[in-house]
Amino acid sequence: MEPKDPVIRYVASCKAYVNTLIGNFDSQHSKAHLTIWDDSNTHPYAMEVYISKIQSKINNFPPVELKLNGFSSFNNEGLKTIFVAIKELNDTDNWFKELYSLLGKPERKPHITVCKSLNDIQYKLLWEVYKNKNYVDSFIPKCLTILMLDAYDAHPRWQEYKKLPFTGGIYSSKLTPICL
Repeated sequence: MEPKDPVIRYVASCKAYVNTLIGNFDSQHSKAHLTIWDDSNTHPYAMEVYISKIQSKINNFPPVELKLNGFSSFNNEGLKTIFVAIKELNDTDNWFKELYSLLGKPERKPHITVCKSLNDIQYKLLWEVYKNKNYVDSFIPKCLTILMLDAYDAHPRWQEYKKLPFTGGIYSSKLTPICL
């Protein structure tokens, strides 16, 4: 899911600053996006079958306003990621639960990556910068963007595969979405 332009520019400036502190890093050239899951092992044919099963449900699913609130981090197999955090609110939390259920995917922490695959030294340096940094913004995602890796490329990069728009009105957990 793609945030609005000011968020994209802010995350790009964060990535540029990180580069001045630690040099090149994984994800430094990726455009800001809200990651909800990644599956680098899906073949394009299997993805088409999957998309055909979820497309009408996604199209009827309503978007929700996502509020960004500071930074957070997580550890993935010994490497750390620093990201812009989504503020946890009832509507937002319920929206993500319903979205993951609709997608048939396990829930995970939705996030906008600033830098990933950091070793302990890099992480400690950068976390001192970002742990108390105040950043507040919001956006309403217009669509679910599916990215794919080119399995035949020696240095694969995530590329846009398909966009599935959310057209079900604005979400409220007080309302039951049509598609569920």
